[in-house]
Amino acid sequence: MEKIKEILSKLTLKHYIGIAVVGIGVYFLTGILFSSSSKGIELIPRNTVAVGVVSVGDMIDKADIQDLLKLDLDIIEDLLDTYEDAIEESEDESDLAASILEDPENIGIDINQDIFIYAVIEDIEKGESYLCVSGGVDDNDRLLDILEEIEDLSGGFKIDEEDNYHIALTQGSREVMAFAWNDDKFLFISNPENYSWSKKEIKNLENEVERLFSLKSKEKLTSINSFGDFYDNKTDLCAWASAEGMDEDLLDDIVDEIDDEIGFDLEVEDLQECSASLYYNFGDGNVSVKAALYASDGVQELIEEKTNISTSEFSYELTMKFDDSGDNTIHVILRSLLTIIDEAGGVGNMERMMYNLDRMF
Repeated sequence: MEKIKEILSKLTLKHYIGIAVVGIGVYFLTGILFSSSSKGIELIPRNTVAVGVVSVGDMIDKADIQDLLKLDLDIIEDLLDTYEDAIEESEDESDLAASILEDPENIGIDINQDIFIYAVIEDIEKGESYLCVSGGVDDNDRLLDILEEIEDLSGGFKIDEEDNYHIALTQGSREVMAFAWNDDKFLFISNPENYSWSKKEIKNLENEVERLFSLKSKEKLTSINSFGDFYDNKTDLCAWASAEGMDEDLLDDIVDEIDDEIGFDLEVEDLQECSASLYYNFGDGNVSVKAALYASDGVQELIEEKTNISTSEFSYELTMKFDDSGDNTIHVILRSLLTIIDEAGGVGNMERMMYNLDRMF
């Protein structure tokens, strides 16, 4: 478990930026989105220990961006003027950039689908652990055109074509990361333990990409029942974790450590059959949160033996209500923030805005 903590602690700002750019930034370019399942789910392997699901389409739909743009605020007028100026300037620099600004939905990424953020452990002792983001693609050629132009401008990565996908691998001045895609799905992948550009590390990353694009049904996370139950009940933001797909040798060590530290006599199967889930949902004027831990039969017996409590689930659900307008919480929060910033003088003069905010609160 200490090794897992060590890996998580090595996630750098670049990894989070990568996730934001690939997984979320792409979706926030548009204001008219609808949610569905995602082809990205097909790239999640069974040995995944944790998954986050972001239904960005649902969230932006709830934000009602078009209604926010109708607010009678100076900051809205400034934002719209800045957007129009950006389109005009980009037309002189790049036809592709201008087309993206004019039609941000047409970027090759299927903005109707969920995205998944997940951790995959291959060999924890050798540092082969991967942080991934996956989602859907609706125009392979369009995505390739965009990435090729970025490649020409930045030189920050190199695009290769494999048998059943394209892969863009970052160049040696950066940490080893890759973005791969085919006709219907994309994958962003990075190894938080990778800080050098040895041939072995690059090959390991390329091999992992190939493995994820070649998963058979029984090798996918969807073959685990508890994940299927979780995803059937997904909300705007939700997460799932389980040890079921982890390597049994690694689980043996964890079980032994649990026994040594707290004296719980468990089998590997007892740990594998446990799972946990967390759900956030933005309702009309409220936010609801639900968390649950589902115990295996062995853990249930242990709990009953130690506490005299008989249960298969530990869970809580909380709803926080703070608005009666009937609008969705995301819309209410954004509307309130825009109003406050506008009252404080807008973002044009940051020092003045911060001074006014300090006086207001």
